[in-house]
This record gives sequence, C-alpha cells and structure tokens, in this order.
Amino acid sequence: MCRLFQCDAIILKKYCTFVAENAKEVMDRFKTLDAEDHFIRKVRDTQQEELLKCEQQTNEIYKNLEDLHEHTSKLFQLKADREALISKCMSDITDKLNHRKQKVKALHEATGWYKRLLSLRCEYSDAVKFIFTNVDPRDPDRVFSFSIRLDKSTSSWTMVECKPRMEAAASFVESLNKNNELSRFVRSMRREFEVVAVRSRYLVK
Repeated sequence: MCRLFQCDAIILKKYCTFVAENAKEVMDRFKTLDAEDHFIRKVRDTQQEELLKCEQQTNEIYKNLEDLHEHTSKLFQLKADREALISKCMSDITDKLNHRKQKVKALHEATGWYKRLLSLRCEYSDAVKFIFTNVDPRDPDRVFSFSIRLDKSTSSWTMVECKPRMEAAASFVESLNKNNELSRFVRSMRREFEVVAVRSRYLVK
C-alpha cells in the first residue's frame, strides 16, 4: 500500500512538474503572442495613419488639379480674348493705314497737279520759299518768289523775303494769320505776281 502511494506521489510530482513546465511555456507563448499582437496593432495603426494621410494628400492633389484646370481654362480664355482684341486692333490699324495711304496718294497727286498748274516749287530751310515760273507770259522763265517763316511761339507767319517786292504782301500775310489758309495765301501771292508782271511790262513800254 505504501509503495502504491509512493508511486502515485511520484507520478503526481512528475505530472505537476510537466504541467508547471508546460504552463510556463504556454505563458511565454502568450507573452510572445501578446507582443506580436501589440506590434501588429501598432503597425496597423501606423498604416491607417499613413493611409489617412495619403487620402488627404490625394484629395488635396485632386483639388489642386481642379483649381489648376479652372485657372488654365481662364488663361486660355484670356489668351483667346487678347488674340481677338489684337486681331481687331491690327485690322483697324491696317484699315487706317490703307486709308491714310490713299489720302497721301491723293494728296501727292493733287500737290503734283497744283505744282504743275501754278509752276510752283518749294525750298525749305528755317523758312519756306515758294518759287513761281510761268507768271510773265512774255518771259515764262522769269522767277517770282517769296519766303515765309512760322513763329511756333506765336503760331503766326511773317514775310522774310519777296522778289519782286509787293505792297499787298503784308495784307496777304495778315489774312493768312487770321484764317490760316495757306493755299489761298499762295494763290493770292501768285495772282499779285501776275499783276506785277503786267505792270512791269507797261512800265518798260
């Protein structure tokens, strides 16, 4: 009977030792699993934070892209408006230049005709000298001339020289300063030169 108890005690002791050893191993395993679980949770939380940041950055990128698209559309529209405005301005400038060219051409033609009709040429220095021929029918090459100067400070004309001298020249200059009609003044001077030519013809006789 004692031997039986001794055997049971030995078996029980071995069993307890086995249980204790396995319990320690199980606890160690639990600790390991708990540490792994903690690590996994930490990694998961970190990944979730990173994922949230990525989502926020993605949303911000999409918003920036939308803003950029809107800004780009406005720039393209502004560019189109500017190009249309420039095109219109260039068209207007071209039309004005063409109109001015036509006016200049007509003016040159009229001036040429006017010079041929009056046998007039001009010389320019500090004054403008008007030179006439074909005034005296008996001497077509005879030269009649006068020079006038514009005073910019007073915007008035003065007679610098008149060959031959004419008493009416002063009154013509006075009329020129009143009405500012230069072409009329030139015609009046030529007519007066014609009168002087006729008078000189009779004086010679």
